[in-house]
Amino acid sequence: MSVSTSSLSNSQEELQDPDSSSIGESISYRAGLDGIRAFAVLAVLCYHGGVSWVPGGFLGVDVFFVLSGFLITTLLLKELRSRETIGLVAFWARRARRLLPALFLVLIFCAIFVLFFTTPGTYPSFGADALSSLLYVANWHFIFQGSNYFALGAAPSLLEHTWSLAIEEQFYVLWPLILLGLFRIGARTKILFGVCLVGALASTAWMAWLFHHGASLSRLYYGTDTHAECILIGAALALAFLALNRQPLSRRWQQVLGGAGWIGLGLIGFLMWHTTFSDSFLYQGEFLLLALSAAALTLCASVCARSVLTRLLSLGILVFLGRISYGLYLWHFPLFQWLSASRVHLSGWPLLGVRIGVTLVVAICSFFFVERPIRHSLILSKKTASKDRAHSLEETPMPH
Repeated sequence: MSVSTSSLSNSQEELQDPDSSSIGESISYRAGLDGIRAFAVLAVLCYHGGVSWVPGGFLGVDVFFVLSGFLITTLLLKELRSRETIGLVAFWARRARRLLPALFLVLIFCAIFVLFFTTPGTYPSFGADALSSLLYVANWHFIFQGSNYFALGAAPSLLEHTWSLAIEEQFYVLWPLILLGLFRIGARTKILFGVCLVGALASTAWMAWLFHHGASLSRLYYGTDTHAECILIGAALALAFLALNRQPLSRRWQQVLGGAGWIGLGLIGFLMWHTTFSDSFLYQGEFLLLALSAAALTLCASVCARSVLTRLLSLGILVFLGRISYGLYLWHFPLFQWLSASRVHLSGWPLLGVRIGVTLVVAICSFFFVERPIRHSLILSKKTASKDRAHSLEETPMPH
């Protein structure tokens, strides 16, 4: 569930010296972060594909939330430190340029599918679903509609997965304003860090309170207020990251953070393997545990360039999947419904293979022939291009 960017392929020129392990320095492109994106989006695809041994694959969205909070906050803090302000219009324009082209394509595909390939009444709320997705309020729309994200046996909305894009976009709108406001009244790193931690704990506690008082699963899962802990932990990680000593990490600290990354990855894997949507712990602190695990993994991939884990996450295939993860996430949900067992006359692993294969092809085409060309065509001057390259870290959004 958006995170964000200019093309990551162009950001290779900004890659820092892999031998540099300074925490306090500004972050440019880190291939390992794309590896984390690949891991997260594959978990989501497996979950929606019905793979029984990853009942908690939906937690991949929350890994993206952590990445989004971390990367966006890092960039906003860099801008605050260098300019003592945030170019809000430019920031929001970059988000729109990166996110909207692929979303428009998906909405057009879904409209054609509903009009010509389904019986009337199959998706009665498609118009409202599409509008709420375009306005990035889909999560609240699905709450008021009473939709159940976990009722995969029914015919869900073709756009049910856009709930996470909505939460992320709401973060993109509000968080720069909050950061700028706190900065202008004199708040500095420790205060901002505290705000993020208190916010994450409050979101977790609020979800638990609502759970104990009988709130619906859709209210618990889709709510911006109840599902903010992962993004806020990512933001807190960015604040801690930039506040630490600028000196290179000692070998001992690299080993410690590398070990923390392995523990984080192991916990994420365990939760995805063990969790189901009906587990009470999911709504009473598990998202916070997942967020802390993803933060440890993110920190390792960001500062421990020589670690075995970071090198594994930086494998070419994972980096490539991470780069197109936004498209994979956007396209997989409607395509999986179009490629139903009855339509393709397959089931089990062959059906999953066809679904993922088609989604991969469509996402690649979307990335290379629509998303990237549109971004580059809107770069009107060398000055704008320079700004886009400077913000390349943010340009791969979470698939929400």
